[in-house]
Amino acid sequence: MPAAMTDLKGALSIGESTGALLSRIDALLCFARLHIASRNTNYVRAYIVEAKQLLETIRLAYYDEKLRIAENEINALI
Repeated sequence: MPAAMTDLKGALSIGESTGALLSRIDALLCFARLHIASRNTNYVRAYIVEAKQLLETIRLAYYDEKLRIAENEINALI
């Protein structure tokens, strides 16, 4: 888990510094899924909200579906 978090932080940082919205959305969704898998739900919604905000600027159905699945998974845990 710590190695995955480090890798994801790096991916998110690269996406932010280059303006790569899709990379940022992917990294945020991976963060959310990692926290879902570890049953640590404290940060999941924040990652999903940020990904949704980015998604609103580009509107891609592929990511809409990925976000919907992540939200359903976290709602099932609560």
